[in-house]
Amino acid sequence: MVASGRTISRAISRLGWRKVATKYCQIVEPRNRVKRFIYACFCKKYHEKFDDAIDVDETTVEVRLCSRMNYNKPKVGLLRPVGGKMGKPKHNFKVHLFGGISRKGLTPLVIFTGTMFSKDFQNFLAASILPFIRRKMPYNHRLFMDNDPKHMSHSTRRFILLNDINHFETPPQSPDLMPIEMVI
Repeated sequence: MVASGRTISRAISRLGWRKVATKYCQIVEPRNRVKRFIYACFCKKYHEKFDDAIDVDETTVEVRLCSRMNYNKPKVGLLRPVGGKMGKPKHNFKVHLFGGISRKGLTPLVIFTGTMFSKDFQNFLAASILPFIRRKMPYNHRLFMDNDPKHMSHSTRRFILLNDINHFETPPQSPDLMPIEMVI
């Protein structure tokens, strides 16, 4: 027996079920819940205002061609669509952005392609975050970043120590505690 979508929908409705949109919720493992609780207690006890915080992260922007129309002049230019047809790449072009936010302003934005490794992350810190710290927050700052493996590698930790960056670790599985996660 084959039933239409409408018949199924009516049957579900008669059973008392209703359609509700799924809400996003971060899944946190029990061991990390304790770390989040301790972090929250620390912030509450010391009346944390995050005035000296710099939140850094990276994101990807996918560039798409959404236009169905194109304009051209006949016999002008070397590359022009034939008969209105235009080739489409198999994969859309992607660029990655690395930057930070703080109450003192935005850090310089770094645009890159390809995969970011630990050494690349350290170069980006040197190119954008270190000058920002020296210029805007020379005496007191705290760097907040997620627990990405390239952020927590031994070489990155050594780089942070050698450059006097005050890194403040956040609990794992806690994107909701990082304001930059809501921006990107």
